[in-house]
Amino acid sequence: MPLSTVFLRPEHIRDTVNQLLAELARQIADHSSVVPHLDSTALGEGFAHHARAINAGYARMHAAELRRLQTLSRGLRAVLKDVDLFEHQDRAGARSVEALR
Repeated sequence: MPLSTVFLRPEHIRDTVNQLLAELARQIADHSSVVPHLDSTALGEGFAHHARAINAGYARMHAAELRRLQTLSRGLRAVLKDVDLFEHQDRAGARSVEALR
């Protein structure tokens, strides 16, 4: 059967997307609460600038990952809106066909 003829039921899509959103929400919460940090005093006076550079790198990487997770979450919410719109249009089309009969 060609892929183009496979139709998923809206509730199946919604369940799958909601599971993915729940996992993303967990990852975002985990990411928001823990930021890696290297104590600059642990390296000693002469190497503190290295610790600051490492921490700045961690912060940039952390922020980028958080933005990526948030972007994925927005995309999944858009899928849910599209599924709702599809269902609404499908019901409206069915009512129109019934009205024509």
